[in-house]
Amino acid sequence: MISESLASKKFRALSIKEPVSVDTVEDHTDQILVASTASLGHNPRAALGHRINGSTRNFLNTLVMQYTSGSKEESTKAIRDALVLAEEVEDTKRKLGDTSSSALRQLILCLEDLLLRIFEDDDIALAHTRGLLRYQAVPDLMFYRFE
Repeated sequence: MISESLASKKFRALSIKEPVSVDTVEDHTDQILVASTASLGHNPRAALGHRINGSTRNFLNTLVMQYTSGSKEESTKAIRDALVLAEEVEDTKRKLGDTSSSALRQLILCLEDLLLRIFEDDDIALAHTRGLLRYQAVPDLMFYRFE
């Protein structure tokens, strides 16, 4: 997540400027996202980038390995939390008028696939071994920390 000092600096920098026209809003979507969530101390996009920090395939593979080798409840919660976070980012982007993120949508579908298999009591380890999980069939997507 963004440190509070960084978030407050960005928020302060945006709030000191002259009022922003509607035309400029589209050009500064990331800044507005940071500014609108800085006061809450929560930036979903930064949190998602921090959690994934690179390859979605590695991230999802780690979640599956945690599920198959550890506590089922704790691992399911981690998958659910990642899904909620990704949906928050998608909702925020949609509110700002950006509907072009197919990579984010693909990540959400992969997380939903994992949860669906868990809730249906599928053998996740067997599906992983056979390469039947959705994230194994789609291209690897890259998400990095947004600072």
